[in-house]
Amino acid sequence: MTEGPELPEIIPKRLDSEKSNIDLTLKSDNQPADVEQRLEVLENKIFDYINSKLIEIKQEIKTYPKIEEKVFEFENNQSAALEQRLNVLENKIVDYVNLKVTEIKQETKTYSEIEEKVLEFENKFEKFQDKCEHATLVQPKEKQPESQFSQNNYSQLISENQFLRSENMTLKSNLKMLEEKIQSLMEHKRQDVIPQVSTSNSFSLLADHNNNISNDEEETELKAPISNQPHCEIRFVMDSHGNGIDPKRIYKNKDAELIILGKGEKSINGAKNYCDSHSSPKHLVLGVGNNDLEKKSTSTCIADIKYFISAFLEKNEDTTIHVLPAFERVNKATFNSKCADFNTEMKWFCSQNEKCEFIENKLISSLDPSLFSDGIHFSNSGKKSLVRIIKAHLNPHIGLKPYEEYFRPPKNRSFQQSKVAKPNPGKGKFTGNHGNKNKEFEINKLVQQLLQLAN
Repeated sequence: MTEGPELPEIIPKRLDSEKSNIDLTLKSDNQPADVEQRLEVLENKIFDYINSKLIEIKQEIKTYPKIEEKVFEFENNQSAALEQRLNVLENKIVDYVNLKVTEIKQETKTYSEIEEKVLEFENKFEKFQDKCEHATLVQPKEKQPESQFSQNNYSQLISENQFLRSENMTLKSNLKMLEEKIQSLMEHKRQDVIPQVSTSNSFSLLADHNNNISNDEEETELKAPISNQPHCEIRFVMDSHGNGIDPKRIYKNKDAELIILGKGEKSINGAKNYCDSHSSPKHLVLGVGNNDLEKKSTSTCIADIKYFISAFLEKNEDTTIHVLPAFERVNKATFNSKCADFNTEMKWFCSQNEKCEFIENKLISSLDPSLFSDGIHFSNSGKKSLVRIIKAHLNPHIGLKPYEEYFRPPKNRSFQQSKVAKPNPGKGKFTGNHGNKNKEFEINKLVQQLLQLAN
């Protein structure tokens, strides 16, 4: 610690002799007495001021060591804090370096393993190459001269191999040509016009009779095995797309009913209100959402029907819901796009719930206007397609065999073709199927040729 400069003690006032000398001087100069007094007072004030300042300076000098101590203490504290931080940082750096060293060692170990595997693979590959070269360079043993091939035999084998290759190429070209012919014949066969007969002729009556027979067969096919079981209740809750469908004709021996929602209720919320206020069936077929998509956004419609299905299944665990898709409309591109998004989302939703099934639509499309009466609602052919869609999906769930298996070819095909080939000329246009036998004969002939070439 440095000591401050030495300061003089308090300055004393003037002595009396000095004062008397001054007084004499003043008196000799004939100065008035009040001036002397004022000078004396001023002098005393100056001495007092100087003494007070000296005292203040001394006090400040006394505080210098304390300030230096504080500065020194602060420096020590700062250095200690910095040293501590440096130690922490050093520890972190050491830990990080150690971690990286460990990782590098592990990677090096992995690299070494990979290198070993690569070397092992290269060795195996070299051995394989050596075996291949040895196999190509090995010569037949001299002890078996009968197994050696002469140069002529070798050239003969090469020529035979080339001949077989050419024959193979010829067969492939012939096969491709036959396949193209078969494909063209099959396409031509598909383009045959389907017979169109008015509903008043005998052929339509025969077709209706056959349909009724197939429906009876469908219902009675598995009647015996399930005769002791209770009837399966099926309820269709639909909007106007269900108009004209008779559930009793779809499933005669099942307890089925069709509910067409009323005016202002042909929507998802309308179906929810109806289902919440009535008993729950074993199978509930929902055909709503088309009108909702016309007025609301797709996301809103999806949220509404998901909420309805989830809430209904929580209360009715024994019910299985079958969701009909939203159907396209003729010349309505925007609606059809929303319809596709709705169906995709509902198909995924149903796949996540074991009590919810999505009904696939593979028959009804807006590209076929004949299925629609006004571009929105179904015509008679559209209703038949809807029934097929429902039965193809629902049959396995209610104990019936797949719907497609009920369509058997007629037993007396020649009789039916003769009946079809001779319609009443006054009752509608008709295009027969006269060339089908010839085309089938040509296809069979080509197939036989193909088999012969393959053999």
